[in-house]
Amino acid sequence: MINETILFLTHSDFDISDLKRHGLGLGPHIDMDAIFEKPLKKIFSKVLYYDVWKNYATIGVGESNRQILQIVSKERPKYVLWHTLTYELLETTLATIRSKGSLVLGWFSDDEVRFDDYSRWWIPYLDFVLTNDKGSIKKYEGIGAAAIHAVSGSNPDIFKKLNLPTIYDISFVGKKFGDRGLWVDQLNRIGININAYGNGWNAGYVTTDEMVNIFNSSKINLCFMQSYGINTRPQFKTRIFEVCMCGGFLLCEYVSGIEDYFEPDKEIVCFHDLEDAKTKIQYYLRNDKERETIAHAGWVRSKANYSQEIMLYRIFRIVEEHAAIKKMNKISPSLFIMPQNVRCLPAQFHLNWARGLMTEGYPQKRWREELDLALFYDPSNKEALRLRLIGRLPLSLRRILLYCKSAYIKLKQLLHSSLVSIPMLRKIKRALIS
Repeated sequence: MINETILFLTHSDFDISDLKRHGLGLGPHIDMDAIFEKPLKKIFSKVLYYDVWKNYATIGVGESNRQILQIVSKERPKYVLWHTLTYELLETTLATIRSKGSLVLGWFSDDEVRFDDYSRWWIPYLDFVLTNDKGSIKKYEGIGAAAIHAVSGSNPDIFKKLNLPTIYDISFVGKKFGDRGLWVDQLNRIGININAYGNGWNAGYVTTDEMVNIFNSSKINLCFMQSYGINTRPQFKTRIFEVCMCGGFLLCEYVSGIEDYFEPDKEIVCFHDLEDAKTKIQYYLRNDKERETIAHAGWVRSKANYSQEIMLYRIFRIVEEHAAIKKMNKISPSLFIMPQNVRCLPAQFHLNWARGLMTEGYPQKRWREELDLALFYDPSNKEALRLRLIGRLPLSLRRILLYCKSAYIKLKQLLHSSLVSIPMLRKIKRALIS
């Protein structure tokens, strides 16, 4: 137990129907309670929570950031842990938190694809960077950041053996994105039937309890390690520990560094390409005893070493050891001036919020602060300037203009994706087959 207070800036899967139409107010679609909140309670003497995404959607960017500062001023937590998503926090908020004496830790989950245009620009406002991408550690250290390789473990109170009868030969649980659909289609085409669950698949989203049941009742649990997007390098997934903690047999796409956690072919099994996946699926479906022995060894290893409580405790022990040194080496924001091609990303984020809030008739204060932020990052943004003018019109006329604009944007995106996806899909299919 660490006798300190921590403020965890969490994100619920909070959807507001009118904002959802504009792709706003959406959480990360992971069980933050199981992965972070409950394990933190076992580590720290006092744990405070603030649901950033829910409050951003209900009370706005300005008020939600002010409330966070009020909590910090009142409670004086030693640590503030932010599980990053987009631009829901303001740089000034993080800077003020640090000025009050709290150590700010930013947890980045997609540095394989977001390091250059997102993660690195937060460094001046953080004391420690936690990244699940081991390959990004040297990048962070090269520009002066204190970076720790942080992989999320699993919660053994939730992900556990249930001794259920086997129902499925092969299962996969995870959102359909990147090349996952192509992998599953290719395997199905050669006679290997995959039961796929999650957003985007025919079976649809499954709850955490349903996921645990699937892991327990499948002979083989597949895990694709690619980050979102196409042709990105593999990413370490929490799913590895969740499957093993349930006693399931794990067949996962190889990712560099996995040997630091499990012994391949003894505790888990990895595949490198489509042919390798096919061969190993067929082999382990035929060899029950060997498959069950590996699954049991993976369960023993994960139970002993990879609960989220153990993983988080290790991270904060490292932070404690280096906290004094880090406090003496603050990085000036002046050394991290965003180029225009990066500034347009937070500008677009706030612009999308402004457009959605205006269209749905939210109070002027809400969409004005979003427009102001968009123009702060990109002063010459023509769309933001146009929205300022539209904001002066009556609500009924404003909505007509904004709905027409929204329809135009969606049509443009649809046409663009249709033109791009056809040759791209052909290229990916050729690469997978070859």
